[in-house]
Amino acid sequence: MQSAADPVADPGTPHPLDNPALSSLTGPHSHFAERRGRILRYPVDVTPWTAHSDVPDAQDWADLAALAG
Repeated sequence: MQSAADPVADPGTPHPLDNPALSSLTGPHSHFAERRGRILRYPVDVTPWTAHSDVPDAQDWADLAALAG
């Protein structure tokens, strides 16, 4: 049973843990983000994690390759 104290999340709203690296790099850790197009990453001396949308396109893959070096 749903109550006001226990609302059900909107199914159209992504949960931060659906894409944790992207949520972090566009949120609380945005000042750490290195970006190329829609691709983000942490500095390589911090972690190898990168972030992209749930459906990357050809440009995203090219940007990832360029950002990775």
